[in-house]
Amino acid sequence: MVVAKAEAVIPIVVVSLFWLGVGAVAPWFISGPNRSTMRTMIALTAVCCWLFWLIGYMCQLNPIIGPTLKEEEYNAIQLEWK
Repeated sequence: MVVAKAEAVIPIVVVSLFWLGVGAVAPWFISGPNRSTMRTMIALTAVCCWLFWLIGYMCQLNPIIGPTLKEEEYNAIQLEWK
């Protein structure tokens, strides 16, 4: 069983609670003739911003490994960069 490190989980919880507050609480303070449209817009904005942040954050947790160079390619790069 893989257990997540607390350092990686804490930001996810904090940011998720923030966007939950924006998406669930903020729409109740809207008044006017387009109230339902504005509520939907705020809730969808919160969901999209949270998802965008979550994908970016999780990509940083497991970065893509760079290309593997052969020894002669590595030596050629070292000579060029000197």
